[in-house]
Amino acid sequence: MVVAKTVKEAMDIYDPTYTMLLVDLMLPDGSGIEFIKYVRMSNTTIPIIILTALTEDDDVVEGFMAGCDDYVKKPFGIGELMIRMKRYQNNNKQSQAIIVREPFTLDLCNRAVRKEGVNIILTPTEFKLFQLFFINHEKTFTKNEIADLIWGKDYVGDLQIVIVNVNRLRCKLDRDKEAYIKTVWGVGYKWEN
Repeated sequence: MVVAKTVKEAMDIYDPTYTMLLVDLMLPDGSGIEFIKYVRMSNTTIPIIILTALTEDDDVVEGFMAGCDDYVKKPFGIGELMIRMKRYQNNNKQSQAIIVREPFTLDLCNRAVRKEGVNIILTPTEFKLFQLFFINHEKTFTKNEIADLIWGKDYVGDLQIVIVNVNRLRCKLDRDKEAYIKTVWGVGYKWEN
C-alpha cells in the first residue's frame, strides 16, 4: 500500500500498475478530483473509490463525472469498505490482468510484454510508456503529457527524454520503428494497431 497526503504527492508517486486507488477529496493542497482526472488521462480501467465527508449531491456527481467508480461517504464501516474494494479488485483482476491486442500481450500482474508469445525485455520506463500507449490506444499524447505521466508533474528537464525513450521502445517493439507508436506531427505520439 502506498499513501499520499497531498494531490501533488499523489501525482508524483502514482504508478499506472496500481490495482486500485482510494481517494479523499479534501486534501491540504486541493481536491482529490484533480488527481482522479490526472489518472483518467492515462488509465481508464483502474478502480477508483472516493472516501469523503462531502455528502452533497453535487459532490457525488462531480466525483463520478471525474471518473470514480464508487463514492463512499464518511463515516463508513470498515466492513462496507472491504466489500466494495473486494468487488472492484475481483472485477479488475478478471478483466485487466492481461490485455491482448495482437500481436502484443500486456501482462499487468507480471509487468511483462510479449509479442507473438515472445517476451520483450523492457526497462521500467519503457514498460510504463508501453502501458500508457497500449491501454490508451488511439489516444494522442503530447510530449508534456507523457513527461507528466511517466516522470511526474514536477519534471523540469528537457523533453528530449520523451523522444529518446519513445524511440528506444519503438526499436524493441519492431524494426519498422513507427509500426505501432505513431508520430502525430506537431502534437505528440499515439498507438496504432
